[in-house]
This record gives sequence, C-alpha cells and structure tokens, in this order.
Amino acid sequence: MSTPYNITGILPDETLGELPPGTSGLISGPAMIGKREMAIQLLAAGHEEDDGILRVTTNVNILPALKREGSRALGY
Repeated sequence: MSTPYNITGILPDETLGELPPGTSGLISGPAMIGKREMAIQLLAAGHEEDDGILRVTTNVNILPALKREGSRALGY
C-alpha cells in the first residue's frame, strides 16, 4: 500500500488528515479521555484499505486469543 490513510474526523480538527503507510504512533494521556476508541478508529482506517493490522498492548495476555483463534490470530 502506498497511498496515505484518510483519518479525517478521527483526530481533533486542524490536525492530521492522513497518515503515510507504515507510520508508527503512540497514543497517550490521562485515563478516560478516549485513547482506546481513537486507537481503534485509526486501526480501522488501515483495515478498510484491506491492510494488515498490528496492535501492541501491555495489559492483554495473548495466550487466550491464540487458543481461541489458533493460527488465524498470527495472520496465517
């Protein structure tokens, strides 16, 4: 994928409207301000273009997902 992802309406007005493919980002801030929802919306922008998605988190154990989804959870 070489075209930017349209993220208009996800970030506050007057900020970024698109992201180049391969962009890494960090969403941080105080509790209960919508960080998780914003992250999901940003991931969905790539998914809508049929690109793969990688989610990295520090508070979720991957083992239940691997047991539930099998190799599909690894992208095979």
